[in-house]
Amino acid sequence: MKKYKIGDKIKCDCGCGGTFTVKKHHLQESWVKQHGFPTMIKGHYNRGKHPSKETRQKMVDNHADFSGENHPRYGKEVSQETRDKISASLVGKMAGENHPNFGKKFSKKVRKNMSEGQRGKKRSLKTRKRMSISRMGENNGRWRGGYELRRERSTRKRRHLGFEPLNEWSEGLVGHHIDKEHVIFIPEDMHSKYRHALKDKESMKVINELAFAFYSEQFFNNLK
Repeated sequence: MKKYKIGDKIKCDCGCGGTFTVKKHHLQESWVKQHGFPTMIKGHYNRGKHPSKETRQKMVDNHADFSGENHPRYGKEVSQETRDKISASLVGKMAGENHPNFGKKFSKKVRKNMSEGQRGKKRSLKTRKRMSISRMGENNGRWRGGYELRRERSTRKRRHLGFEPLNEWSEGLVGHHIDKEHVIFIPEDMHSKYRHALKDKESMKVINELAFAFYSEQFFNNLK
């Protein structure tokens, strides 16, 4: 066998065209005796090979069961400090281009399998609460600035409306736009009872009929 040194580049024998680097343990006699000197990149030894159904079943049967109580960490509680350290060490490592699925597009079949795999799973109340908190406020994709910003946007929308009142204001009345320019002051409970918007002609028709009825009644009462 040709003599190699640590750091030498060797071409992979599988035909992929890649190379691997000779490491210190590759040259150790105990390693070579047990595994032989590597000729391929790790993971390429079974490249293109498809084990039979019987072989796959044997692999499953021989695989150690680490589920439930068989898991070495079953029942052990991880402290909050340890969880914080693990979380901090993973920040940025699985995001963007570092994520193993970055740029990949899953087929409809794969997406369907993923969906069916999650179907029927029930998350604990504690988990649901954590998921809810993580998506609240600014962390929510539909966040639009909260109540104050919505109120400001609503006020801005009203600024383009005219304000030409057709009757006089008195206590207990609020302004109702019958169109973009004209306003009739009507009782507050009447205004809030019927949901309406200038863009919705049907809802405006109902509230406007009531507003004109109130306006007419008020007008004739003033003539008496």
